[in-house]
Amino acid sequence: MYTADIPMLPTTKTALYADDIALYTSSFQTQAAKFRIAHHLSLMTTYFDKWKLKVNPRKTELIVFSRKSSNNQILSPLMVQNTPIMPVKYLGFRLDARLRFKSHISNAVQKTAMAQRKLYSLLAPNSFLSPQNKLLLYTSTIRPILTYGAPIWHSVSDFTRRRVQMTQNRCLKSVLSADRCTRNTELHEATGMPYIADYIDNISAKFYHSG
Repeated sequence: MYTADIPMLPTTKTALYADDIALYTSSFQTQAAKFRIAHHLSLMTTYFDKWKLKVNPRKTELIVFSRKSSNNQILSPLMVQNTPIMPVKYLGFRLDARLRFKSHISNAVQKTAMAQRKLYSLLAPNSFLSPQNKLLLYTSTIRPILTYGAPIWHSVSDFTRRRVQMTQNRCLKSVLSADRCTRNTELHEATGMPYIADYIDNISAKFYHSG
């Protein structure tokens, strides 16, 4: 798809990834930012009509980032094809207005639990897999779900990190067929696994220094 003639404005920025388009801007006033985006959206609509491109309103989303909750209100919603734009999930990553990532972490924990249940026959105590193979299954299949986008959310609060760590603890107990009373230190020593805080700090450091 050719995008060289996609509308650009000096008051907004455009980010393209595959068939996803993100429009963003900044302002001290929420309504001013909203009007900038609305103007750009109107130009984009003309562009889409010109090239006969279809936009899915249900996948079009909006979010306002601000330290003040009182500054997050959009008085009238942005519209795409007469459909109000909903809160944002961008490239599978859930964003919230204060960038605390609580919603994303909650979703990641839930998806990890679902993956663990689907793989229960392989992780169960009577599974034919060895603990080493179970651990490989965790690191290759389950942990990437839990830590998706870690370089973005690695600076979350200690409380949020503990939620992620507790999820890893449950997975490691399945790997070792350990009982509920097994200490977390024993789980990590037996498997050689880093604590989740160390792991996400490590991959985040590699990500930001890879350039």
